[in-house]
Amino acid sequence: MAITNFEVFATRLRDENLDVRLKQTIAHELCESLEYIQLQDYSRFVALLWPVIRDLLVKMPPIFVSSAPEQRIPHSEVFRPIVQEVVTTIMSLVRIENEENAVVCLKIIYELHRMYRQVLESVALPFLSLATDIYRNTDQMLRAMDSAETPASLSTPNANLLSPSAMSPGPDTGDVAAKNLPKAMSSFK
Repeated sequence: MAITNFEVFATRLRDENLDVRLKQTIAHELCESLEYIQLQDYSRFVALLWPVIRDLLVKMPPIFVSSAPEQRIPHSEVFRPIVQEVVTTIMSLVRIENEENAVVCLKIIYELHRMYRQVLESVALPFLSLATDIYRNTDQMLRAMDSAETPASLSTPNANLLSPSAMSPGPDTGDVAAKNLPKAMSSFK
């Protein structure tokens, strides 16, 4: 991948006038091309694209309809300088995302912790706090199940969050049926 492609991806993903579905297609292309990045280009990739990816993750509202396959994220020593910021950002997403995205976030956190244990010591307590908050919701989820409510009804204050929109995940939903997803903090997943 030529270095100028990083700038093209960053510019296209940063464009606020670009349709979200097109941004998803661009992000999917980026993910597929990551395995071809040369090691010496990773630093430039991280410097140019991590701020754009972080902003997209933080600014885009969570979607509570599933129809997207899970994506794999490659890891490299180049991430060491930003790994704390990445984990902190991902932990904040677990609190607001749907259960499937939260599971992906947690898998990423576990993998990064395995690779960068010493660097991530300072996020251990915030992570334990997150885990405690997740388990603290167990009683509420059980009561909801007993009263025939679903965890999704607890997590969505208005019905618009459940409707498919331009923010629906995945560049190509194909034959996969969409399903409503509960908020991660109100899920047993």
